[in-house]
Amino acid sequence: MRISLDGKTDEVESVGTGTVGQAYESAVARVNRAGRTVLDVRLDGELVTSANREAVFGRSVRDYEEMDLETVETHELVRAALTESRNHLVPCRDALLSAQALLNMGQQVRALKTLKPALDVWMAVCEAVAKVSILVGND
Repeated sequence: MRISLDGKTDEVESVGTGTVGQAYESAVARVNRAGRTVLDVRLDGELVTSANREAVFGRSVRDYEEMDLETVETHELVRAALTESRNHLVPCRDALLSAQALLNMGQQVRALKTLKPALDVWMAVCEAVAKVSILVGND
């Protein structure tokens, strides 16, 4: 099985034995050392989804001709994730201020209805920041 990065044939390596998962792990280690992160995996042009990943990665590399890894520079991915998180925090802050005003007016039910989506956004942002820290190797 040939392994190519971002559709570039000049960066091709070949694997003749083992499982697709083993070939993937080896390629990902090389990609990560180069400061990149894998976004998508295609086997013979078909996207590997989270639903079929386990079954596909257990198969032999001989079952496929090519694995193409779509990558992105890790720092670009981190920057985009943090920017997106910041963009979501602005409406979150506005919702918190609105909930506070409603609480001050004694409208607890409306305040809680306003607060719940803001808390959902806050949790999503916290999760994104945690994943970003993993990507850059910082706690």
